[in-house]
Amino acid sequence: MGSFAYESNIVGLRRFLRNGWEKLRRSGFSLTLIGSGLSAHLKRNLQTHDGVTTLGFVEDLRPILSSAYAAVVPLWSGAGVKLKTLTLLAHGVPVFSTSCGAEGIPQTDGIQIRESPEELAEAIISSSSSDLERMSVSGAELAAAEFSEDAFQRKVNHLLADHIGLRCGVDLLPWEIT
Repeated sequence: MGSFAYESNIVGLRRFLRNGWEKLRRSGFSLTLIGSGLSAHLKRNLQTHDGVTTLGFVEDLRPILSSAYAAVVPLWSGAGVKLKTLTLLAHGVPVFSTSCGAEGIPQTDGIQIRESPEELAEAIISSSSSDLERMSVSGAELAAAEFSEDAFQRKVNHLLADHIGLRCGVDLLPWEIT
């Protein structure tokens, strides 16, 4: 999930397909690739891998993510918090990622970090149903507590209180400070 036009996404995906995917495929997994910026040439190339479906851009992620067993975020370059990782966590999808793919996200049971494609594949294969359920709940709780609209409003309220309200005695209504 992400932009197919972003080089770090393609490099990471190709590395994962080359070194980690075959083990998952042999274990009965399928891989669905979604994201914007997919060229016809890249789609043809990606679909040469057995068990891989390349959808490209989808209007509504919910149906796809609600049926996902897990997600893999195979990134070894790029910077900042990855919206794809936050989106997956918010939808309760267990995430298997490199440390780069989990950058800026507090440690949670919702993400298992592995640094090679082979280790990512092995972590997915060896996860039990109860492991995945725990990851799903933990990731969704973290996304709601730290990255939701309500969490953003709470953080803004605290910043306003710290920098404006307390110094100047400004009433922050209609905002609510919690």
